[in-house]
This record gives sequence, structure tokens and C-alpha cells, in this order.
Amino acid sequence: MTTALPIICNGTPKSGTHALLQAVEAIGFEKYAFVRALPKDQPCYARRINYNEESIFLSQQAKRNFDNYLKDAPKIHGYNDVSGLLHGAPSRMVVHGHVCWNKRALLRGMTTVTIIRNPRDNFLSWARWFGPNASGEFFSTYASFMSWRKDNLFIYERLWEPDHIIALGNVLGHGITSHQVKEIVLKSHGKSLTWTNKPSDHQSAWNRDLASFWRAHRGERLDAAYEEIASEWDADRFH
Repeated sequence: MTTALPIICNGTPKSGTHALLQAVEAIGFEKYAFVRALPKDQPCYARRINYNEESIFLSQQAKRNFDNYLKDAPKIHGYNDVSGLLHGAPSRMVVHGHVCWNKRALLRGMTTVTIIRNPRDNFLSWARWFGPNASGEFFSTYASFMSWRKDNLFIYERLWEPDHIIALGNVLGHGITSHQVKEIVLKSHGKSLTWTNKPSDHQSAWNRDLASFWRAHRGERLDAAYEEIASEWDADRFH
């Protein structure tokens, strides 16, 4: 079974959107475009991607992978480009995006699957990617995506568990067997792009300064919301 419109793999920057895209590709869709570098007055969140002095240095292999990814994917830069995907789009196309809940009308008519990540891990990846001067922007951006819990929200830390893969397939119109789950995980797990070739883990890097910064921005609200979303997933699984 195919879908008539593009699939949008959505989430905050550095939340696991590329991992989600890899999983959707493994289910049987074709990566087509990358939504990026939109000004802040546009309906998507993005910062210009670069390797500046504020960001840690990519491993050479990760940098090559990322450069090739951007080079090979057609770029989508604004509302007209994204809305244009509704007309004459390939039926199995999957697009990578960063669209917050209150701008969801941009994606009307498309199937959107959104990823959420432990906020402290997401924050650490964000700070490494965009540099410390952008750290304060993380909190409001993360909060603006949490309402996607109302519509096809998946948890990064659980993405490759069978119930998440099966649920993802159901949203995309693909029934998935237990054997296919194993194949999809094999194709997608560990294939996402990161600065260091492995996901950021705040437990290995958290310190007194980060803890103070987190408290100052009331990061505990994000912790609580994330735990609530994870609990909702557990409750839904048993009903």
C-alpha cells in the first residue's frame, strides 16, 4: 500500500529526525528533500548549518556523511516549496522537516510523524551543533514541538523497539510483521548523522554549570513533559 502524499519526518533540530527518516526509508519510502535554513519568520524552525568556531568539530567521516546528505537531497526553503509538494509528488516520498505544532497547517494533507527525544540529550546535541550562544533558544523551541503528542509522536529512545516500529508502519499504511521489524531495525538503527558518530548522552557530560543553566531556564518542565509523554505511550500500549 502506498500513500498519496509525502511523508514528513519531523522534530526539533537534533531530536532524532534523521533517525526517524532512516526508519521510514527502511519501511519502504524514498528520501527526497531536506527542509532547512528557513528564516525565523517562516513557518519552520531552522538555523543555518555550518561548522563555525562555536561548534565542536565533526569527525571526518561524520562530516563527509553530512555533506553528502545535503548535497544529494533537493532543498526545500519556504512555504511555497513545501506546499508545492502536494501537487504531483511521488507517492512514496519522505521529507525531513522541523515544523512546530502551531505551524502544522503548513503540512496539511501530508502524513506527519514527529520524533521527541529526552530533552537533556536533545539540549546537549543542540549546544554542540549550534554552539553555546544558541543554547538559550532550545527551551522554547522544544516546548513548541511537544503538542505533536496529539498526532503521531514517537520517542527517539524507543524508536527501534518493536511496538514503535509497528506503530510507525501503521501510521504510514504498512502492516509490519515481527520479521520485518528486525529487517527495518537492521537497516536503520545507528545510521543517523551525528557530530561524533554516536548520539549525545547528557549523563556522560552533565556538570554543575549545565545543571545551573537548566534550572535557570526551568528545564525541569521539559523533563516532566517528556516523562508524561513516555507514560502515555506505555498506557496506550496496554489498551
